[in-house]
Amino acid sequence: MKMKTLEFRSEVRPNSDTDDLYIFDGIGEYKDFDGTWDGWGPERLREELETCPHDKLTVHINSNGGSTFQGVAIHNMLKASGKEITVSIEGVAASAASFIVMAGHKIQMGTASMLMIHNCWTFAIGNAKELRKTADDMDKIMVGQKKVMLERSGGKITAEQIDELMEAETYLTAEECMEYGWCDEIVDSGKPEDDDGAVSGLKVQIDSVAVAEAITQAMAKPDKREAETSKDVTPDIEAKTKSFWDFF
Repeated sequence: MKMKTLEFRSEVRPNSDTDDLYIFDGIGEYKDFDGTWDGWGPERLREELETCPHDKLTVHINSNGGSTFQGVAIHNMLKASGKEITVSIEGVAASAASFIVMAGHKIQMGTASMLMIHNCWTFAIGNAKELRKTADDMDKIMVGQKKVMLERSGGKITAEQIDELMEAETYLTAEECMEYGWCDEIVDSGKPEDDDGAVSGLKVQIDSVAVAEAITQAMAKPDKREAETSKDVTPDIEAKTKSFWDFF
């Protein structure tokens, strides 16, 4: 049985005026040979937005990208939703996912998070004339995206610089994104607090039983400590993430 480890889902926070949307998968809806769907696109986004009743929405992204036009559609739908959009890059927002980021009224990044931008690519078959037309079409496809990125920068980067970064297929750190106007806040995991005093940042899931055992061990103060009877208690924490998109 095929199992998915990454996902696209929404959550309604209790006692909050903000909803959460998680894009942790490839961008675009694709059908496998067995007839099942992988990735997520605008149709699923439409369904998820219907479950988000509040005017504020935080979009959490960790995606290596996918379909250019489905990324554009998700970007446009978020912009047209009428909601106050905060985008949080949890790991990487690459390729088509980087364009979704630009829909945020506010963009947050973790200290180690990254944004990857590049020119779109494709496969093409045909004669010389057809291949030249494909190249021209690809240049045209990028015009609108570069314009949106330029506007989002607030004048902190030029169109020529964006061309150079995309041509080179560039990974940008949180600090670089701040410099270029594509990040408004760098969130150091576990330290900053929001207005309600709640700790902001990445959520880490751990083995609570193992941690409790470790605390009990640390609190024990025997009169004699013998090396041969001492024990190291280490929480058994295992993170398993695997995605087809990790290889692109």
